[in-house]
Amino acid sequence: MSKEELLDKLNVYLNDRQLAIQTKNGDANGFPVQKSLDSSLKKNTAFMKRCRTSLTADNYDLFIKEIKSLSLGKFVPEITLSIAEGLSKCRSVKDIQAAVKIVFFLYQRFSVSFIRPLLANLYSMLYPSPADSISGNLVKSASAVAVSETIPNKGNSINAAKTRALLRIFVEFWLHGLVRTPDDFKDLLPAVYTSGKKFRKGMLEEKAPQTPIVVLLLEDVLAAPSNFSLLPIVSSVVRSYRYELFSSYEALPGENEINQRINSVCDSHWRLQLRIQLDRYYQDLIGYIELRQHEFEEYRDRLSEQDFLENTLEGTSNKAEDFLKSIEGDIANGLSICEALNQSFPSNIKEMQDSFHKKREEVMSIQNNILNAEVLVQTGAVQLWDSEEEHRFYETFPELPNLEFVKKKSFETNGDQETKPEASTEDSQKLTKPSKSVSVKIDNLLQTLPNFMSAEQVDQAALEFLFLNTKASRNRLIKAFCNIPRTSSFLVPYYIRFARIVTPLAPEIASALVEHARGAFRRMMNRKAKHEYDTRTLIVRYVSELTKFRLMPFSYVFDCYKMCLLDFTSFDLEVLSLLLENCGRFLFRFPKSSLQITSLLEAVQKKKLAAALPAQEQLILDNALYFVNPPKTSSERVRKRPLKEEFLRYILHIRLNETNLTATIALLRKFNWKTDFEILYSTFMEVWNMKYECLNSFASLVASLYKTHPDFCIYVIDDTVDSLLTSIDSSSFGDSQKRLAQAKFLAELYCVRLLDVRSIIGILFYLLPPDKFKNILQFSPPGAISKENELFRLRMIALFLSTCGSSLVRSKTRKTMLTYLLAYQCYFLAQPEVPLDMQFEFDDVVPKVRPSMKVYKNFDEAWTALAERIQSGIDDHDQDDEEGSIVQSEKSNESENELEANDWEDNEENEDSSDDSESEEEISIDMDDPEIFNSDDEELDEERIHTDEIDEELNRMMNDSLSSRAHERGIAFDVPLPLRNTSGDASFSDLNNLLTENEENVKFTLLTKKGNKQRSQVLDVPYHSVLAQSTKSRQEEELMERKRMKEMVLNYD
Repeated sequence: MSKEELLDKLNVYLNDRQLAIQTKNGDANGFPVQKSLDSSLKKNTAFMKRCRTSLTADNYDLFIKEIKSLSLGKFVPEITLSIAEGLSKCRSVKDIQAAVKIVFFLYQRFSVSFIRPLLANLYSMLYPSPADSISGNLVKSASAVAVSETIPNKGNSINAAKTRALLRIFVEFWLHGLVRTPDDFKDLLPAVYTSGKKFRKGMLEEKAPQTPIVVLLLEDVLAAPSNFSLLPIVSSVVRSYRYELFSSYEALPGENEINQRINSVCDSHWRLQLRIQLDRYYQDLIGYIELRQHEFEEYRDRLSEQDFLENTLEGTSNKAEDFLKSIEGDIANGLSICEALNQSFPSNIKEMQDSFHKKREEVMSIQNNILNAEVLVQTGAVQLWDSEEEHRFYETFPELPNLEFVKKKSFETNGDQETKPEASTEDSQKLTKPSKSVSVKIDNLLQTLPNFMSAEQVDQAALEFLFLNTKASRNRLIKAFCNIPRTSSFLVPYYIRFARIVTPLAPEIASALVEHARGAFRRMMNRKAKHEYDTRTLIVRYVSELTKFRLMPFSYVFDCYKMCLLDFTSFDLEVLSLLLENCGRFLFRFPKSSLQITSLLEAVQKKKLAAALPAQEQLILDNALYFVNPPKTSSERVRKRPLKEEFLRYILHIRLNETNLTATIALLRKFNWKTDFEILYSTFMEVWNMKYECLNSFASLVASLYKTHPDFCIYVIDDTVDSLLTSIDSSSFGDSQKRLAQAKFLAELYCVRLLDVRSIIGILFYLLPPDKFKNILQFSPPGAISKENELFRLRMIALFLSTCGSSLVRSKTRKTMLTYLLAYQCYFLAQPEVPLDMQFEFDDVVPKVRPSMKVYKNFDEAWTALAERIQSGIDDHDQDDEEGSIVQSEKSNESENELEANDWEDNEENEDSSDDSESEEEISIDMDDPEIFNSDDEELDEERIHTDEIDEELNRMMNDSLSSRAHERGIAFDVPLPLRNTSGDASFSDLNNLLTENEENVKFTLLTKKGNKQRSQVLDVPYHSVLAQSTKSRQEEELMERKRMKEMVLNYD
């Protein structure tokens, strides 16, 4: 307020006081009226009604006009009551000022006869209970108005506004001169004793009778109890009348005129007295605000447990917001009082106010999330479900038919029983039962309930039930839903969906299921039967599905969680884990319950840390917590590659196989191998991104490109070898698959003759640990081997051997590879613990590479065999063209007959024995000599140069022949032998009768044909030969099969 406005305001007060004194002294000309006043009863009554209901600033001009034109003299008591009631309804400052002017004009007309009763009525309104103070009356009135706990502050706010208005009206009356001291109206107050309490008249007489009424009222307000319930009223009065009532001796230093006017309006003695009272009130207020701040901090600490234990999160957020609002209001009012006293506000209170602003924003955000929860779910802004199928099951329901139509159909189905009047008690009992047709239909419907397997079946059954909706049918349906077999918990979601669909027309079904689930859960927690796992799972599933369909209130669900957290035994922990796994994620994602379940998870974590849980129970609880709120994983950044590189990766890493190999080569030749060298090189080096089963095709592709781009292929092969060898010792578990893919690729390169044998042999021996095989005769015992990557080395060796080991053994490096196979067996058997899959791989790879080699099961035997081979200097380097041809075509000639394989085995054994007898080729082997494994490498490379073209043509011819005969079915040799007249010939059917006298040979009949004549000759075959033994074993198998078939036929019922 500016100085000019303050000066004008003070002048108005002083002028009105002068006019009031003149009116009190009997001056009747203070307010001019018309000469002829209207005495119409209707207009006078309308004036009184307007005074009671519309005493506002908008009607000010109308009131002034009527006061001047109406007589009103006969209705002064009624006008007094109407004005008092109208003043009590004024709230705004503008309306109060207009009402005070209207009252002042009426006072000028009717003098003391009007103002004294009006003051007594207003004083009685300000003190409804005469023996109490203003604050005491305010609390009592608030408790009388508050009819329920849901609106505890409604009555308080109404009476506070009324008290504020009446107090301001008294101050305005005193400033305008309408009242000075209690002597002006105390005679009209009652003066008797009632129940030992004095009325206000006696109390006013005991005080100084000449004290201004404003001072008495403000002292009463400032002396209120320590709850500061009248702080808003005090702050409002202080802001409005800071200079008139609460200024110091010099309100404005240097402004003598204004100070004189203020002293004329209110004496400095009374202002100093009010200022002292206000300062004392302000000091108490500072301590009260600090106390409220500590209370709020404690309240915030209790929120994490109260919000789910008391199940009142929404109410808790509202209480927190009200708490913050009240503290902020106290701080704002304290600032107003501090400015009136010209004091500095404490800095800690200012910091507290800033922190309250932040906390209030947090509480407001909590409340907004709660209010917008349903909106977010309905609009799809919150993803509650993991899949679209779950969303349809829990959120999408069929449209129900019209309610009146369903009622009409249900009424028609029930027959005419309900229309008949009650004739007797028996008839009334019959009316409650459904008709026979309805009962039959309900029976059929109940029989289909256990067969629910999809949501469509549930929807169809629910719609059928709506037309059979009677009280008896509902009770039978509820009984069926509540009596689910304990091993059929999978039916619970379908039953709850059924109840959710019919809830709009039959809500008692859902209510009954909720009560049944709550009671069953409570009984289960009281019994704590650990052996009833199926029952426990069924009850938890019931509660969870009711929660997901939002049929059970969240407060009931958190009651269940509370019961699990009370004792926190192993049984409670298991039930808690089941609840979290079934409905915890839904509660966590649903905005209205997200804060509660978050606080619950924090409480569970505290309980888990405080209780020393066994490892198994801790694992169960951790899994449940992880399922509710799994940690967020950062999305992998996808590298944006050029279009040409994407195409190259597509044709090599994704599309490449044996069928499109030629087309892929044609596409690669279209690239510019100079400008696109880096893209091609990086793509070719990432062999681990290709399909593992297609690495042989990729090796064939590299071999085809070698003819046109040899330098590029050499770079790829050399870098792949270097990458493999340098990463063997330091390879991590994440890179193991990459190294295996590189090893497979190198092995396939050897198969397509793009990698020489020396490289493969070198890689294989590099995989053997050098510290273990530096001197093979001093091999470490099994317990001493403890390297971390030894199992990975063994996998690499097995991969190389299974891919190209057969070719290595049956080539001119056979001696080296046989020695290596023994070293591999020693290395494998030296491992203390080997996974089962590696054991199977070891059992298969050695017979595949060298069928005649013994697979040792003991480390000592393998080590002895390896040492003997090295010491004896065995040389297995005999050339065998027939064996070599068989080995080269081993993969494609798997359909060769057994006789040829056995002959090959015999030949191989003979070769091994001849190798043992050739002493001139024996050499001494030293593992430190690198030439031991490369003795014949140079000769082999020279021969390979001359035989490459011949081998390629031979392979092509054999592949064509095999591909044409791949689908042909082999013809069994089943030609009957010709009859012989001699009885001395042995029968071929019984092998035991074919033995000669010395039992060393077996007679076989050889069938030959010359022209059209068939001849048979008897041959003596050694009994221990492969042919005789295989024939005998085959006959024994056929005999056992015939016996088994005979027993099956005889035992057939």
